[in-house]
Amino acid sequence: MRDWVDTTAARIRSLWKVPGRRPRMLELGCSSGPLLFRLAAHAETYHATDMSRAAVESLSRECNTMGFSHVTLAQREANDFKKLGMSAYDVIVLNSVVQYFPSIDYLVDVLEKASRALRPGGSLFIGNVRSLPLLELFHTSAELAKAPASRTVAQLKRRVRHAVAAENELVVDPAFFWELGRLLPRLAGLVCERILCQRTRSRDEASQFRYDVVLRHRAIDALPPAVDSLEWRAPFAAPAKEILQGLRERLEEERWPMLTLTHARDARLASELRAFELANEAEENCTVGDLRKALSDRDAPSTSALDPDDLFLVGNEFGYDVDVLGCGDAPGYFDVRFLRRTTPAPGGRDAERREERSSFAPPPVAEERPIHHYATKPHREVQPVSAMQAHMLERLETNPEPGLYTSFDVVPMPASVDRAIVERAWQTLVERHAALRTSFVKTLSGRYRQVVHESAKVPLEEHDWRHLPPLDVDRELEAYIDSFRARPFELDEYPPVRLALFRTRARSWVFLGFSHIALDGASTMILREQWLALYKAYSSGGSVPSFGSSPPLLRPPTSVDAASGESFWRRELQGFRRPMNLVESMGRAGDAPRGERSYAKQHVYLDKELSERLAAVSRAEKLSLHTLVHGAWALLLREYTDRQDVLFGTMVSPRTPIGPASEGTVGALDDVLPVRPPSPSRFLSLQAWLEALRDGLTKLPRHGHASLTDVKRWSELPASARLFESYVVVENRSIDENTSESLDPATPFSLVQLDCPLRVEAWPGPRLLLILQYHRRHFRDEAVEKMLRDMERVLGFLSHGLDRSSRG
Repeated sequence: MRDWVDTTAARIRSLWKVPGRRPRMLELGCSSGPLLFRLAAHAETYHATDMSRAAVESLSRECNTMGFSHVTLAQREANDFKKLGMSAYDVIVLNSVVQYFPSIDYLVDVLEKASRALRPGGSLFIGNVRSLPLLELFHTSAELAKAPASRTVAQLKRRVRHAVAAENELVVDPAFFWELGRLLPRLAGLVCERILCQRTRSRDEASQFRYDVVLRHRAIDALPPAVDSLEWRAPFAAPAKEILQGLRERLEEERWPMLTLTHARDARLASELRAFELANEAEENCTVGDLRKALSDRDAPSTSALDPDDLFLVGNEFGYDVDVLGCGDAPGYFDVRFLRRTTPAPGGRDAERREERSSFAPPPVAEERPIHHYATKPHREVQPVSAMQAHMLERLETNPEPGLYTSFDVVPMPASVDRAIVERAWQTLVERHAALRTSFVKTLSGRYRQVVHESAKVPLEEHDWRHLPPLDVDRELEAYIDSFRARPFELDEYPPVRLALFRTRARSWVFLGFSHIALDGASTMILREQWLALYKAYSSGGSVPSFGSSPPLLRPPTSVDAASGESFWRRELQGFRRPMNLVESMGRAGDAPRGERSYAKQHVYLDKELSERLAAVSRAEKLSLHTLVHGAWALLLREYTDRQDVLFGTMVSPRTPIGPASEGTVGALDDVLPVRPPSPSRFLSLQAWLEALRDGLTKLPRHGHASLTDVKRWSELPASARLFESYVVVENRSIDENTSESLDPATPFSLVQLDCPLRVEAWPGPRLLLILQYHRRHFRDEAVEKMLRDMERVLGFLSHGLDRSSRG
């Protein structure tokens, strides 16, 4: 990093060559000041701006300490030139900021204002710009480096395409700067003088895929006149040493005023280009492991590839300036122009050399291109992931398992179900709900982002089982569910839904598989209801229901949220050092029964009388069913684990009448947060204890922006321990035994698989529905049956009144 900054600072200093006067300089986007402290001492005046108030205030203090009275700083955006003056600066610097501009229009605005602020002959330095012609090559290299050996070439190419499409930074074609005057006549006074690569033998993203630009205001250096020249195409397979020797002979013996070497392979990108070519030549079912083996088997490309630094040395040895010019139509190759100096530099190869030039060049203008074709359009619909999504993505990356963070439903349909209408109804939902067009990417900084695409299509598989007997149909269905769970959703896969249609003799079934990272449990039920309503409308020709649209994410947390969240959770979990022991207390199960799924569910409908008593207690004591169910589970945990201080999770949803999301919103909105109920022994009655529990639950949504990974880190639990072993979900929707089979959450063909051993669900209705979903490697089926009976027992106890003592 230090070498790169030093090189950039030296490059900027070399732009000013007027003896006897120091330049007046302006830096836009000074950040923490790495260039400021290297350039300010060489300037007459130095004005720096940045969007960050904290950065500006910190730099101001440091400049005062260093006695830099000629340095001024201001907080402002890059395109804000108010009070900066006309023709006021000799050098203007934009380094490592262009990629953060929202569009190429914003860049043009900055260039236009900078042009007016430059003095005649002044320079505008634009540093560390990402190259558009190399964008696909860059993402191919990045995806190939991190891909598992089992990934297919088809999957690799898809991830590259999605990464390019989801690019959230401004990536600019160097040709834009070369053609600036033609594209924008009002900027004809800014002439592109040079486009420079990093002068280094290191191989990193900056030296391989980025470039610097020097624009001159009414350039004072005239272009060299036309001269006799020799063009020599680099021998395709010749070793680099042989090519360099051929150059030396021609430069030394023939002394051409100009010599051009064309179509030389770039050693800086040779490995990446070789991998890119192999990936494009390979069969779609070839794997990344096959690609890597093929790459290792091929001859090393470095023998015939040229390092630009070697060319600068050769040119200087014989008194030539060197321009390394990229081939516009062939990324990974370049042309080299050797232009003989009027007066050769003394001292040969060790003499001080004039600043080298471009690693990119103006490609021939084959056709007029709109200005927006010269850069990416930073995707406006790229957003941070929620805290819960971040936790799930990190968990999947570090410890994946089959079926994790997926859910599925198998919906019964008439035998005559119309495939075209099934697809049409789902496509309508895809267009209405942004979450159904969402994929995920991991940025270079290691952060996850969700990308909302403009369009998506849900593929539908079809299986004809009408020739099979019922038992074979059941086996085929179980096998399909297992295959779904064994094939995880890829980060870049969208829509986050998989559909399949099964036709049998008696009826048809539609399989709905969901990624829980993009769609929470409430969303899957909303989508199922909306899809069935649309299918009915399209089938009958009736009016199409309007469901509105849904954003993919609520307001992202601010730094204030994060700071208050850490403080809250440290207080909430203080002193909780012993992990929960529910699994051990109930008798760890071990492996699931052979041939059966490792994740299962059981349910029970409470009798009507008990459900009515609970509803009456809830109304009389102003305690919701949500609080009563959490209280019942807390009491059971105390009983099972023989401890007063217990911890479990709760599902927190913003889908409330007064919440930030409506009840029909689709997306990953729910959070699972830890609950640490107060000890009942501290209260005189069950009602007082439940009221305290209610108040604690009410506070949780304000701190849902913290991921479970962070909450665990802030706790005092051992690093290897789970934060909790169970979590509670109390649904808002009412269910009864007459609910349509296609919408019944109790069906065995409907599962949500998270990374917690036990999920406790409660569904209100005339008969309260309790569902336990569990990992069979943690709990035996009979243990779960006991827990259901015990929940019914404890809820019955609470339904007989809350004025009794909570002690004991």
